[in-house]
Formats: sequence, C-alpha cells, structure tokens
Amino acid sequence: MKKLTGAIVIIFLFVSCSNQKENKTEITFWHSFVSNTIPALNEIIELYEKENPGVKVLAQYVPSGDPLIQKLVTAIQSRTTPDIAWVHSDFLDKLVTADAIYKMNYFINGANGLSE
Repeated sequence: MKKLTGAIVIIFLFVSCSNQKENKTEITFWHSFVSNTIPALNEIIELYEKENPGVKVLAQYVPSGDPLIQKLVTAIQSRTTPDIAWVHSDFLDKLVTADAIYKMNYFINGANGLSE
C-alpha cells in the first residue's frame, strides 16, 4: 500500500494545470479503486489538496481492464483525456499499440528532472 500511495502522490506532482476556475487548478483522475481501497485514495487526495491549496482533485471511478482502455483511447482521440489515469501494467501494451503513452523522459532526464 505504501508503494501505491507513493506512486499516486508522485503522479499528482507531475500534473500541470488542467482547468482553472477561480484560480483553482482541477486535476481529473480516473481510477479503478473499489470500496476497500477508496478510503485510502480519499485520504491521499485530501492530504494532497491540503498541501496544495490551489488544487482540487476530481476522482472519477472507471472500471478497470478493457472498459478503461476503451474509454482512454476514445478520450485520446477526442482530446478529452483526464489529467491522470491509473492503469494496471497488464494493459499498457494496448495503450502503446494505440500510441497513447506520453514519454516522460523530459521530466525525468531534463535539467529539473528527477534524481535519486
């Protein structure tokens, strides 16, 4: 659970502005968390919003697997993607085939990139 929490927090840190209303940045986050994991997700979101008062995370449930992939591919084609989508690694090959993966090399290897 710690790795999952850390991964979600790191993903939120990479997100830039999506929609601005009243100087508040909204981050749309598609997830497949279910009843036993929702409390942890809500806690992470609440903590993130508390530490980043200008940000509002809009978490939206999307069934995992093929329904999520189909929805993502459709959203990519219509340019209505969420800022973040949680996707299990088993389905990444379908997104690669659909040319739907954005390389993060610039953010990782750039002048202000990540370090160990």
